Amino acid sequence: VVSHILEDLYNLARSSGPPVVGIEENRRYQHTCTDIFHSIVPSLDRVSAFFRKQNKNKQNKNKISSSGVFLSIERSNMKKRQTLQNPTMKLFQSISWIMILVMMMGDPMMMTFGFVTNPQVTTIRSSVQDYRNKEFCMDGICGRKSEGTNGVALSLSYQSGMDVASIPNDGSKVLPRRMISKVERFSRLPVWPVWQGVLVFLCSRIFGEEVADKLEHEIGGRVCPNFFPENSVSPFIMLVHHRHRFYSWDVLGHVIDKFIFPEGFPAHPHRGFITVTYCMQGGMIHRDSLGVKQVYGANSESKKDVQWLTTGSGMLHEEMWNMKPLNDNPWKLYEEQELYQLWLNVPAENKLCAPKVELLGEDEMPIIVSSEGMCTTKIIAGTYHDKEASVEISSSLNIFHVQMEPSSSWCFPLPDDHATGIIYMRTGSISVGDKQVPPHYSAYLESTGKDLIVENKSKMDKADFLFLSGAPLREPVAARGSMVMNNAREVEEAYRDYQEGKMGIPWNHVLDDDQWKKHVKEYPSSYK
Repeated sequence: VVSHILEDLYNLARSSGPPVVGIEENRRYQHTCTDIFHSIVPSLDRVSAFFRKQNKNKQNKNKISSSGVFLSIERSNMKKRQTLQNPTMKLFQSISWIMILVMMMGDPMMMTFGFVTNPQVTTIRSSVQDYRNKEFCMDGICGRKSEGTNGVALSLSYQSGMDVASIPNDGSKVLPRRMISKVERFSRLPVWPVWQGVLVFLCSRIFGEEVADKLEHEIGGRVCPNFFPENSVSPFIMLVHHRHRFYSWDVLGHVIDKFIFPEGFPAHPHRGFITVTYCMQGGMIHRDSLGVKQVYGANSESKKDVQWLTTGSGMLHEEMWNMKPLNDNPWKLYEEQELYQLWLNVPAENKLCAPKVELLGEDEMPIIVSSEGMCTTKIIAGTYHDKEASVEISSSLNIFHVQMEPSSSWCFPLPDDHATGIIYMRTGSISVGDKQVPPHYSAYLESTGKDLIVENKSKMDKADFLFLSGAPLREPVAARGSMVMNNAREVEEAYRDYQEGKMGIPWNHVLDDDQWKKHVKEYPSSYK
């Protein structure tokens, strides 16, 4: 049995050649390492059968198995595990380490339990599930080191189709994998149209949340404000998910719009934070006390679907649903609207800066598609795969829109200072470790750990989620209404400035553009 392994290793190692430097050659060398692994499997099966026969009546003994593409070599304390005194097992352990060295050969050769790697040949991803388990991935080859009271185990396995982001090999120690600490669902309120939201609510009571969530995604009628725990997920304050449908024939909707609540958000004040509005369907019309008008969204001619609004020292603005496509086409029955609005806190030193507003589109927000086309990541803010969004941020954070095909994985190495991590599921469901996140649930990540590995285990349904991560500001926060400051006194001051007209005077949302411009010129904001 041992001679078979030695012969296989010798012939394959001799034919594989030394590590090379070129990109294309490196890729071939990686495949050669994989071929070595697959080629020795028959010999390992023979070894597996041999040891199973020797130890079939004993439990927790040293074992090696290779069912298909899995190798496990377990080494235990010699004093507690007398089977290690077997010379054959000792010899086999030595041969196994040689085999691992051949497969993972690099230049320079460095063997620690961070594992051997050549940065120019391959990237090894390291993580730790807990203090007993350590894992790594190398182009689909994954391994785990398990530490326990009875010894140490090293294992290698081959996985195909795993989509992982590149992590530079900087020699840092193996870090824990980032896991989920809490999953919760916030209330979804019926609105736009109200009757349709009530229909979805009744559906959830009769058929369950899963059916209702799919119905809501198709027809709309609800809004979900995610009021994050105060100051525990800094710098994020709140995330609102809107999903609506406006019908041209909806008489009740027209009555509500005219006499009760308009279709949108009339002029209101803000101070001390940033709003990020991301339109996935439909669009918005923005007008503010600075005299700025913007039309943006998924249906806009400008191809800008994100508004980044820095409220700074204070401003008024209105946000109304863009109904122009519906109003211009008498044959169109309805208009779809769906968006996220995220509130971001800013450091105290930036809270009273000059307010400004900008629109972001495909030129400002890179879109990364995985090599196999299984995952798409839109970078609204921050950095992913060495690609960076152009928007200027006041603190370290990431905002990604991630879409996953069935049976796919998405991985992201969080920056060391990003203790905050949030996943909000739009559609489908994902798993992180042994925890599942259903649609319309918010998942909070643990504050420590490096790699976040998200899996869509469904064989039929896609997964779509918003990912947030950031470095906590570690400052006191006081939020009330539409103001976010550092203490209650500053919030009171903000509302006093608003009431005194320093941010401008609210206008009626039915004013046309000429009337609105005249109004903001007559009642200008003091903060420009």
